Amino acid sequence: MDNSVKVVLIGADLAGVRECPGIDILGSAETCDEGVSLAGSLGPEVVVTSLTLRDSDGLEVAERVSHLPGKPACAVISPWPSELMAGLVLRLGAVFLVTRPGSAPVLANRIRLLGEARRFPQLTKPEDEFYALADDVLFTLGFPMNFAGYKYLREAIVRAAVDPDCLDAVTKELYPQVARKFGSTPERVERAIRIIIGYAWRNNRQGIMELIGPALSGRPTNSRLIASAAGQIASRGRQIAL
Repeated sequence: MDNSVKVVLIGADLAGVRECPGIDILGSAETCDEGVSLAGSLGPEVVVTSLTLRDSDGLEVAERVSHLPGKPACAVISPWPSELMAGLVLRLGAVFLVTRPGSAPVLANRIRLLGEARRFPQLTKPEDEFYALADDVLFTLGFPMNFAGYKYLREAIVRAAVDPDCLDAVTKELYPQVARKFGSTPERVERAIRIIIGYAWRNNRQGIMELIGPALSGRPTNSRLIASAAGQIASRGRQIAL
């Protein structure tokens, strides 16, 4: 039995992914209209689209794919990281993936995970695995676990990945949620997160700039770093309910 994930590509040049095991490319198209039509007729498990297309963009693809029969998963890919695009894509129920030279095996694995999540939606990831993804991001960027702000930042990132709408009200909703969980106050949560971000910024500025994107001109605000980290872990794991 062939367990390969069935994929349709729209404007995406993924030559390396074609050669990876576990991926079956059913077809490809160069435009949004052609691609969505192709996905509707072939019934893929995952649609992978470029962010920029000749006639539209990956956001429109994600929106239209969400209404197709079978509701295939959708991944929007780009060679450039973008906090704004990651957030917009996430709100459309898709994931935003950044491609880099030599990243085909990693990208193929993400596509396989999307396909598996669609096949077995009843299998919910344990909550601690989602938190582990946040730990991985923070550890890579050099955030020290012994800082008071670590647990607050970690919690805020996970909550933002699960419910992106909370990013519209970080001060009024997200901080109070985190504070209630740890028996603190929103003011202390905000201050502790700001302090630990400042520490990590002084010690690993390049890593944080890679996470957030080249447009970053100075130390990121709390909400900007939370949004960027949330977008990254959301692309690595399925959503869970808190």
